[in-house]
Amino acid sequence: MSAILNPLERSWRKEQRNFGKKLRKKGWR
Repeated sequence: MSAILNPLERSWRKEQRNFGKKLRKKGWR
């Protein structure tokens, strides 16, 4: 289970970081 969740969680974390960057670019803080 961990082996399957690892890559998924990593991609999800990456997506979250990208989302935060986009919000900051828009000036949402």
